[in-house]
Amino acid sequence: MNQSNMEQSLEAVQPESDNEKTIASLQAKIENIKAGREVEALSDNERAEVLELMKQIEQLQQKQLIEKEEKEQCWTREMFVDWAKKEVKREDPEAWVDETFDLHDLAAPAVIGGDLTVILLVELERLPPGLIANWVYAYNTDLREIPVKHHIAKLDVGRTPITEIPDECHFAELSMRYCTIKKVSNNIQIGKLKVSLSKVSQDIKNQLENLQKQGKIGEIEYMDTED
Repeated sequence: MNQSNMEQSLEAVQPESDNEKTIASLQAKIENIKAGREVEALSDNERAEVLELMKQIEQLQQKQLIEKEEKEQCWTREMFVDWAKKEVKREDPEAWVDETFDLHDLAAPAVIGGDLTVILLVELERLPPGLIANWVYAYNTDLREIPVKHHIAKLDVGRTPITEIPDECHFAELSMRYCTIKKVSNNIQIGKLKVSLSKVSQDIKNQLENLQKQGKIGEIEYMDTED
C-alpha cells in the first residue's frame, strides 16, 4: 500500500465526532425537504426550515473550527488572520495581523509595541494562545475565559461574561470590573486585582482576602459597578 492509499485508509477509519454526526443528520434533513428541488421551488415554510437547518450547520462548523484551534499548541498565521476577520472585525485582517503581531515564533506570538487593544468587540471570544504582551485591553467583549497559557503582564477583561479566576492565573495586574465572579482558584499569583464590590459574594470576597493574606494576591481594589 502506497503512502497516499495508507493516508486515505487511516482517514476512513477515523470515528466521526458528535458534531460531524449532527451535521450529517441536518444535511440529510435538508435533502429530504428539498426532494431534488431547488430552494426557489420550495414553499415558504420549507424554505424557512431549510435556512434554519443551514444556520445550525454553520454554527456547528464554526464550533468545530474553534475546538480544532483550541487543541493546537499554537495558532498558524492563517488562524490569526481568521480570528482578526471574524472576532476582531478588521476590514484588512492580514495587514492588521502583520502590523500588530510578531509571528516569527508562533509558539510565542508577541504584540508589537507591547499593548493590544480589542475593546468593545461583541464577537471577540478568544485571545491567541502563548501571547506575549505588556497590556491587553479586552474590556466589554465576549471573552469567555481568562487565558492561562500566555505571557501577558496586565489584562483587562472587565464587563465580559467571565466568572472564574482559573488555576495557574498569573498577572501583574488583572481587572475584572463588572464581572460576576463565582469561582476563584487557590493556585494563582496576581499583583493587583480590580473587581466590582457588588459583583462578588461575601464568600468570594472572603476567599480573595484570604488569598491576599497568603501572598497570592498583592492588592485588591474594590470598585462599585457605577464607577
